Amino acid sequence: MVPTFNETPASSIQRYEHQHVPLEGPDLQGQNPSMGKNADGALTIWSAGPGDETNRQAASILCMLCLIKVVIICVAVFFHFFPVGKSLEISPSNTELILDANSSISITCSGSSEVVWMQRLLIREDQNPQWIQNGTISSTITLQNVMWNQTGVYMCSEPALGESKEVSIFVPDPEVWFINVEHYMVTKTSEVGTIPCMVTNPKISVSLYEKSNNTALPGKYSPTEGFSTTLEDRTYVCKGVLDGVEKTSQSFYVFSIVVPDFIEPFINTSRTVLKQGEPLTVNCTVHGVEIVYFTWDYPHKEDGLVIEQLTDLLSATSIRSFLNISEVTQNHSGEYTCNAHEGVQGTTASDSINITVLERGYVTVKSELGQNVSAQLHENIQLQVMIDAYPKPQVRWTKDGAPLSGDTIAVETRQIQETRYVSTVSLVRVRTEQKGLYTVSVDNDDDSKKMAFDLEVKVFPQIVELSDHHMEEKRHGVVCAAEGVPSPSIQWYSCDSIHKCNNQTNAWKALDPDLENLNIQTNVSYNETRKIHQTHSVLTFLKLQKIMSIRCEAQNQMGRRARDIKLVAVLAAVLALVVIAVISIIILIALWRKYCRYGDLVDYLHRNKHTFLQYYADKSRRDADMCGSNGKGYVSFGSEYDGGYMDMSKDDTKDDEYVPMQEQTDDIKYADIEPSVYETPYQQDGYQRQGGTPYPDLPMNDLFYSALKRGYRMAKPAHAADEIYDIMRKCWDEKFEKRPEFSFLVQTMGNMLTDSYKKRYVQVNDNFLRSDHPAVVRTKPRLSGPMFPPSQPAIRREAEGQEAIASYNEYIIPIPDPKPEEVCEETDSALESPS
Repeated sequence: MVPTFNETPASSIQRYEHQHVPLEGPDLQGQNPSMGKNADGALTIWSAGPGDETNRQAASILCMLCLIKVVIICVAVFFHFFPVGKSLEISPSNTELILDANSSISITCSGSSEVVWMQRLLIREDQNPQWIQNGTISSTITLQNVMWNQTGVYMCSEPALGESKEVSIFVPDPEVWFINVEHYMVTKTSEVGTIPCMVTNPKISVSLYEKSNNTALPGKYSPTEGFSTTLEDRTYVCKGVLDGVEKTSQSFYVFSIVVPDFIEPFINTSRTVLKQGEPLTVNCTVHGVEIVYFTWDYPHKEDGLVIEQLTDLLSATSIRSFLNISEVTQNHSGEYTCNAHEGVQGTTASDSINITVLERGYVTVKSELGQNVSAQLHENIQLQVMIDAYPKPQVRWTKDGAPLSGDTIAVETRQIQETRYVSTVSLVRVRTEQKGLYTVSVDNDDDSKKMAFDLEVKVFPQIVELSDHHMEEKRHGVVCAAEGVPSPSIQWYSCDSIHKCNNQTNAWKALDPDLENLNIQTNVSYNETRKIHQTHSVLTFLKLQKIMSIRCEAQNQMGRRARDIKLVAVLAAVLALVVIAVISIIILIALWRKYCRYGDLVDYLHRNKHTFLQYYADKSRRDADMCGSNGKGYVSFGSEYDGGYMDMSKDDTKDDEYVPMQEQTDDIKYADIEPSVYETPYQQDGYQRQGGTPYPDLPMNDLFYSALKRGYRMAKPAHAADEIYDIMRKCWDEKFEKRPEFSFLVQTMGNMLTDSYKKRYVQVNDNFLRSDHPAVVRTKPRLSGPMFPPSQPAIRREAEGQEAIASYNEYIIPIPDPKPEEVCEETDSALESPS
């Protein structure tokens, strides 16, 4: 019995009773007044108070003995019902049994927990063995009236411990030696394979042969497995010999298959979000395997929902399984799992996808921008929204209710996921007139949403007018007009000191309206067309008595701008005009004395124009001789005689004859840009170019004009990239409204200035500078001095002994040489240099 504990409240004495402890020993009888027997013979231990240590120790020992006894009882019960250490046993214990036909046998399997029997017959025919379950830790199988087709392997397993044992049963039959298998195809994944030629009698000696010859193959044979050896993709047969009699098995065809170390199914679908009534196809594909089996798990399958499963072979090593649903319902929403099983090595893998079936479509629109958006003038800005919608929506942007238009506005809507989109409006170098309410409308068949952005284009204040004028009654007015966004305010300042009125001094003082001498009137307006605020302020001096500087300062949130104007009193202005008039008269008198004897100045120039031309021609030739240069020079005079210019060019082929450029017989019409002598060598190199005549395949006459009218445009130049030529074509559009705006050219050309473009044109420039191009040759005397004449261009021989100058870059125009005295000065300085 378990000890009982009784408590006596009155005396606080505790008593412990136990009926199975005998009262024995001298220490327990009469010597300890705290212990004794009750009338029923049970041991009683009591304590007179908390100070009695001996009684407490005795009670502890007794309790410990009781607990040990309880533990022993529990362990005994546990091992009685759950024996440990007992291994799985089969009786009879033979691993191989040979039975006579029509005999019977019972086999018992026992273990330490529940056991089960499993049967692996060597043929696929229904058998009728008797299964007898004895208790929870043993099982008995009984086979009655056995036949040859009950030959097989019987296995007993204990699932709780993961243990199993097998027994092979053979039923020999004199007529049936080899057990035929349903599939005569044998697959192998490596060089070694197994031909499944199992027998009903393990005493039969079995050999393996190729069907095409009679040579036995080496290998290992198991009556319950077959013949294992190195196989090729051929046909094999097994031969058995027993007591001098030989029989042949069925034929087996061997073929190799690819079995990967692992398989990876890939599941996809036409769409993962759809509405009720729409069709759905869910695909599951496995690549790199020849044999694989599929199973599917889908929503409400356990509730009886049936979905047709189909499998097809995509290629020799790709297999697909798919589900077809003609019209989905909301019951089809959920997770679809494809399970793939490779049967050779037993590899399994799975993949899943979620399908959402909607009752109706939807649209949601979000943006990281607030409703109020601001941008600075000529700044690039983007208005962007994130869209989640099904079915696919239509996206439209408007500005103040009208569709967006203009070359500097770009609208792009792109799909980033199945139901998610990004729509962006890009404004390039935004202008003030592009201020307004931009609205995006997103619509599909079931829903519609809108979002608006109020764009404000902020503009630095600009002073567009600052002028003064005299008014009635000796008043003087100053007008200042400024514009900007937000609306600018105007503040007036004055400075009385002419020499100290600059931005670095404190001489400027703010002007406040003074009823006696000063009046300020300011009004603010808004230009609806230009979308800009305008401030107009008039400063009026009732009486201006001295010279002073007035400053108009315009300021808004973007910054401030200021302009100054000087005001002069009326008396000072009159004196200044008198002085100017006197000086003008003196100049006119001097000119009259010098030139009036020749008559009218225009007539004089017309009468002596050839003298002037000859003079400059001779001077140009003298200057060229002084510097050792043999280049070409140009002289140009403005003329009122024919309304044009008397352009003349010096030709090398004629010694002293000058002909107008328009009358030259060659195709020289355009000149290379030659570096200025006033710039540094680094800057000069930047201006070197390869000049050429546009439209070299057309003469400059009526034919050229007619071709342009018909739409003909020049072919792409040799060194022009496709992107550059495309811009050239756009700029040559016959209709000016279709030509690109300047803002477009700025952005496009800026995007082209990448490192690849720069390197490309630097290479072109370097090749040009290293060539013997005439434009390069003309620069050499300036670099090396007059004592080193420029090299002559190469001469090519024409037919019949004629000579012609070699062409450079198709049509090249000579450029005017610099002033002779400047070239001489530069050359002389170069010669005097120590280097």
